Parts: sequence; C-alpha cells; structure tokens
Amino acid sequence: MKKALDAVQDKTHSLRVASRLFCIPKDALQRRVKKREKFQSQAIHKRVLGSKRRVLSEEQEKQLVEHILCMERALFGLT
Repeated sequence: MKKALDAVQDKTHSLRVASRLFCIPKDALQRRVKKREKFQSQAIHKRVLGSKRRVLSEEQEKQLVEHILCMERALFGLT
C-alpha cells in the first residue's frame, strides 16, 4: 500500500495504474491518497493558539517601536 501511495503522490503512476500494478482496490487507494493529502496540507499550516492572529511582521513591529520611541523623545504624546 505504501509503495502505491508513493507512486501516486510522486506522479510516477496514475491512480488506476497503481491500483492494478500493486493489486489494491482503486477506491481504497483513492481514499488513502485523499487522507494523506489532507494530513500533509494540515501539517503545512501552523495552528494559531487563541483567537488573535499576528498582523505585523517582526520587522514591521520593530520599526513601529522605534518610531514610537523616537516620537516620545521628541515629546509627542499619544493621541
């Protein structure tokens, strides 16, 4: 089964050819391929803890902090 899944995923064989070559029912192989693709796509996306997502990148956040500190030194207050 693993060899058939690898062959389909590497696109060396189509689903139908791999099922015939490795003597595996096509429906079972197709179900496993979909499950494997779903698992891999979930592994790519990181899960976010909590409901808050990051808006600024690290670099943008550092630039914003520098700007705020510069404005504070120039005696500009928060509005």
